[in-house]
Amino acid sequence: MHTRRVYINGRPRPSAGCTTMERENLENLIRWLKPGSNAQYVVMSEDDYDDRWKKWGLPDPGMM
Repeated sequence: MHTRRVYINGRPRPSAGCTTMERENLENLIRWLKPGSNAQYVVMSEDDYDDRWKKWGLPDPGMM
């Protein structure tokens, strides 16, 4: 995971398969994580997220 990098024209640069996000969002994620919480990182398609967010107690996709 790392912050999103942008080209000089302001467009996001593609990554090599990394998870990237705005600096503020990455900092919020780091603050949210707690030692011993057994937090897990999951990558899934948008369709899978839409299917599972309520069952798994994830943030509403409409709020992201």
